[in-house]
Amino acid sequence: MIGYVAIGQGPGHDGADSVAVWHVGLDGTHTGAWLLSPSSAAHLPALCSDRSLASWDPARTVQLLRDRTGFTPSHCTSIPLLLNDVLAARRSQVDSPKWTRVIPDPLPDTAMAFRRAVGLVRPEDACPSATRALTTARMLTWTIAAHHETTTPHLRLAHALNARRGEGDG
Repeated sequence: MIGYVAIGQGPGHDGADSVAVWHVGLDGTHTGAWLLSPSSAAHLPALCSDRSLASWDPARTVQLLRDRTGFTPSHCTSIPLLLNDVLAARRSQVDSPKWTRVIPDPLPDTAMAFRRAVGLVRPEDACPSATRALTTARMLTWTIAAHHETTTPHLRLAHALNARRGEGDG
């Protein structure tokens, strides 16, 4: 897998139905965006190749995508499941630092409640389909950053301990 894809459906810039596709790298970098008409759905498999569809509710997103375009992605990622994994990792750390990205615990039930809790705003200058895709991409990027923030101090400590024992790579 080379990254994630966020998909938004709804009116495009011209008011006609559209599908917005937003690529997000494994590191959270936004790497590409497309706005397609439903008749261009033949491009979706190529745009989703080697990427996992990220969504707050993947089952709902896949069903909408299948109903509107006939396309079903082969991999899906649930943003709430990723966030719960990060929360579990944070709870297991004895000496937890002060986090810059504070994950609500318990996790809100909806994407909107999560966005409000962490201060992520929806873009206002894009068409509805692009707004939906970009909003999902921003939630995913925030989650990836929270994961990185959680694992990095632990990895640095493990590397320092290994280096002291002569097990480091340098």
